[in-house]
Amino acid sequence: RAGHDVVLFARPADQPFAGGLQIAPNGWAALTRLGIAEAAEACSLRLNNITVRALDSGATLIQLPLAQHYASFSRNALFGMLNDAVGARANLTRVPCNLTHIDQPPGGSLSVIDETGTRHHLDGLIAADGGDGPGKQHVTSGQRGADMGAKLAMRAQIPLHSLPAHFALPASQLWLGRGVHVVHYPIGDDLNLVATLPASRARADWQQTVMPATSPLAVLGDPAINWARTSISSAFTAPCWRRGSVVLAGDAAHSMPPHLA
Repeated sequence: RAGHDVVLFARPADQPFAGGLQIAPNGWAALTRLGIAEAAEACSLRLNNITVRALDSGATLIQLPLAQHYASFSRNALFGMLNDAVGARANLTRVPCNLTHIDQPPGGSLSVIDETGTRHHLDGLIAADGGDGPGKQHVTSGQRGADMGAKLAMRAQIPLHSLPAHFALPASQLWLGRGVHVVHYPIGDDLNLVATLPASRARADWQQTVMPATSPLAVLGDPAINWARTSISSAFTAPCWRRGSVVLAGDAAHSMPPHLA
């Protein structure tokens, strides 16, 4: 948008992105500045409140009304919208593979090598390649946050038509238990569901332990639900975000592990 010629290095995703996320007012401000707020409205659900409940009893602890724009997206819908917006720029060239190496000798020009072994000469590089990408390794000399193997996030996406109607309410629901919490909210026709718990409790029967028959969430203890197990890494902020003509962005610069999903 600023008139620069841009080369985007990104390997196409092998499969659709699963799960969802919530965009708060500051995120909407960014989407507005990018000129895609209207498209974002079309593929998201405006949430009315955040409700915090006790996992064991179902008692409401607090309800926070969301007066400003706060909405849920499926990750796939958000990615598709951003991908379409990027694809509409005439001054952007896509290279359908990731980078493997960054080379910028002192006082020299910047070049990068992609997965095919092709070298590209660039004026600068914005490296938004996550916690283990070559951009992060180049700028921080391999520093990273420690793995939090003690905590896991169990994630599921369930069709809303298979659940009681209240799961479709336009709200973010947070359930707090002892050492565990569950978050769910609708994304499109599905329910996005995340349970965070100690790894020591993630046994084969963890659903029945966390959401037993007496729990208000007992319906989510169905063993037929397919859960994806995700380790949670600790937060890490790089001590420096720039080295020469390479600057970090996103998780490469400041990782944001899920906090209350």
